[in-house]
Order: sequence, then structure tokens, then C-alpha cells
Amino acid sequence: MSKVIAFVNSVSGGQRGSEAFDILVSALGQDLVFDLKADKGPLRGLSLHAPRQQDTVESPTGAKGSGAKCPEVRALVCGGDGTFNWVSSVVFKNAFDVALVPVPLGTGNDLARALGWGFKYPGPERLRVLINTARDETHISWIDLWTIHVQKSEDEFLKDDTLNKGVHVVPAAPTSQASFANSGKKQSKRSETKSEAGMLTPLRETFCNYLSFGVDALIELKFNEGRWKNPDKYKSQGMNMVMHGVHGVKHMALESKVALRKCLKYLKVDGHAVDIPSNIQALLFLNITSYGAGSNPWGRSEKEKGSAVVNDGILEIVGLRSLSHFISLKLGINGVRIGQGSDIEMRIETNASHPIPMQADGEPWAQKGCILRMSHGMHVPTFIGPWHDEAAKTSVRFADESEFKPKPSLNLRNVDVTALQAEITQNYMKSGAAMHESPSASAAATKKKNMHRRAKSREAEDLPDVEVLQKAMLETISTEQVDASRRDSM
Repeated sequence: MSKVIAFVNSVSGGQRGSEAFDILVSALGQDLVFDLKADKGPLRGLSLHAPRQQDTVESPTGAKGSGAKCPEVRALVCGGDGTFNWVSSVVFKNAFDVALVPVPLGTGNDLARALGWGFKYPGPERLRVLINTARDETHISWIDLWTIHVQKSEDEFLKDDTLNKGVHVVPAAPTSQASFANSGKKQSKRSETKSEAGMLTPLRETFCNYLSFGVDALIELKFNEGRWKNPDKYKSQGMNMVMHGVHGVKHMALESKVALRKCLKYLKVDGHAVDIPSNIQALLFLNITSYGAGSNPWGRSEKEKGSAVVNDGILEIVGLRSLSHFISLKLGINGVRIGQGSDIEMRIETNASHPIPMQADGEPWAQKGCILRMSHGMHVPTFIGPWHDEAAKTSVRFADESEFKPKPSLNLRNVDVTALQAEITQNYMKSGAAMHESPSASAAATKKKNMHRRAKSREAEDLPDVEVLQKAMLETISTEQVDASRRDSM
């Protein structure tokens, strides 16, 4: 019979983490529920209840887990995306045989959205339902876990004498976004120490959802700095979403930019050099289709080639041109497709006083010059949630077992400005509607067409677009109200 254990980031979601902990204790028992903050990670709970894998051979399996043995131990991971990555990294390093289920308590909750486990705290009744669902599920699924390796570039070694003295960097203490609120001073001092030694590094060595750097990571970094300084303003998912918007609008007004082309000396995908267009200000390396609390920068592909799959050992690489472009993802506008690959390497050079912002699964840091590599680590066993809809734009897709093999890089190319603009707006175009719309088109369609033209014009000028931002906020509220209504009807 399967066993359900639970890991709770008690500082996630304001007071929701503590509430979820108490509910899980009453449902599962004190011995099966673990506070990640109190235990300083999931290792104690996993060591007590999860067996080790007998071998390192993984079963490459599709959405329904044909031929794969379903782990008897299932762990509910209650927190945000960073919390799930935290637990996954410990499972990876210690070869525990356990299936992980994300329970959303964070801000974006992109993995929980994509797998169908919801986008916000489920509440007492639904949390008990999720326990039973995880216990009874028999169809195993897999998602890729990626490793991050940061190595100082030769130039940085020459610039920083301290590095030549043998600086040893201990992996950062486990901290999700939510945990920053209660450890701001400690975290800031640790970051300052690393900065002085030239060793600003990612909080973790893995990611499940995505890694990115540029203007989007800048917003995440500023958001977390605000949370460290004023934790009382960041006590709920709703307020965190609002504060993300505030930081986004602020930096749009300031026309904040990241000189990505100057910092990025090269990008190699599966051994092929990729030239990034000069106006790209953020690069996203995506493992799942949900990004930034429910956007899909890669977009859906009707063709098999180019589709985004979460268990194929391939990352999708997407560019963003500005903060306006970043916020417009909520409107369904896609990012700029750069390519796909399984072995990523890039060299970054920065001014000593201006490291480049990066983030992995919503956990940001400031990165100095380095050579950064991303490679496939393992397949994390998980389950499809009760609200998974494969037709939804952010729901994950799985490769069949026959498709589970490395694929060649896809269409790595340069794109000129005209092509970029066309790709950004194509999601709105309806078979010539922009150029050949009938005179009898409705007033609503005409209004929509004009809005698209204005959005395109402003994006071409790289100016802040308040109208796009307002519509994005309304779109977010409307979408999440519909999702909540659907769940209430189940």
C-alpha cells in the first residue's frame, strides 16, 4: 500500500503554510509531516520514509507511465516552485525512490499549474482531497530535472585575486522565495560575503521549471529585495502578485534595460554557436510551458517538431525584447523562439559592480562573470493532477516512450527586427485579418485590431505600454476567476 508523506515550507503563502502544516498533521500524523524550515531541508524526512533506488537506470516513460514501477512513497511538496526544486534536488543527489506532488503555496506556482494541481492554496477540504488523490494514483509521469554548473571564466580569475587563493563555496542554505521574508538580514549578509569573494552563485544547483537572465530576472530580484526589507507587505499570494506588477511598472517607467548582448560572450546549444539578436534583453530556458504565473512564452506548436515536452531531455530557448514584451506574455503574445537543445553553455562577462540578474524557478541571484552550463540531471517521478487539461496553453505535454530520445537542436538562427515583430504579433493574427479584414467586421473586432496595432507600434519603439499592462492585469484576474469557478463546480 502506498504511503503519503508531506513537506511544508511553513513560511510560504503568508500564514497558509502553517495552516497547511496543521491540516496535514491531522490527516497524516505528526510523524509523516515535515517542516522544511525547522528541519533545514527535506533530507531527514526522506531518509526516514523513502527507500533508495536500487540502480541508476531510469525508465523513460510517457504520460501514463507504461512499464514503469510506481513509487510506493508519495511526497506532497507544499510551497512554491523553488520549494519543489529544493526537494527535487535532494531526491536527485541521494537517489530516493519517491514520487513528488506539488501543492501550490507560493506566488507563481507554475509547476503545480502545468501538472494540474492548481494555482493557489487549495484550502482545507481540497487539501484532504489531494492527499487521497496522491495516495490512490497509479499512473506515474516524469519531468526533467536540470543541473546548473557555474565556473569562473578565465577573465574573472585574472580580475579577482581572492579566487586564486582557493575560495570554497558552501551550497546556499535551503531558501525558497517565501523564506526570504523571515531571513532578510541573514540572506543579505550572505550575499554580500559572496559578492566580496566574487562568488555570487545560484541558491540551488538544479531547476525544474526554467532558468532565465535579463530584465525578467531583474524584476524577480527587485521583488525579493523588497520582500527582505518589508516582509509585512508580502504576506499573501495576491499581494505578491500585485507587488510583482508594481516592480514591473516601476522599471518600465524607468526604461530599465539589461545589456544582454554585451554580457553574453557566447551561447552554445548542443555544440552549435548561437548568435542572439541585439535587441533581446532576456533569455529564458524553459522546461515547462507555464512561466511567470501562467504565461506560455514558447507557445503551442501544431507540428510535432518544435513542440514543448517536459520529459524529453530538451530545453526550449526563448528571447524577450523588453519589459513591455515580458508583461505582454499575459496577453498570449509569444516570446522569440531561439531554439531547443539538451546541452547549454554560455559565457557571461560583467562589470565587477554590476552583476547580471538571473533566476531559476523563481529564486533570483546576481551573477558575476562565469561559464554557465545546463545539462539534464534526472527524471523526477510525479503525477498528473485532477485539473490537468492537455488542451490548456500552460499544461504540460509528455513524450511517448518511443519519442523519448535526444533530439537535434531546432532552427537555431538569427532573426532580424521585422521577423521579431512578426513573430511577437502572430498569435493575434487570424489568417490575414490584420491586412484584409472585411468592411463588415464587427466594431469589437475593429477595436481589437486597433489595439493590436498600437501594441505593436509601442513595442517596436520599446516604450512602456500602460494599456497593455492594464489589459494583462484584467486578463490575469479573469483567467484565475474562471479556473476557480471550474474547481468549485467539480
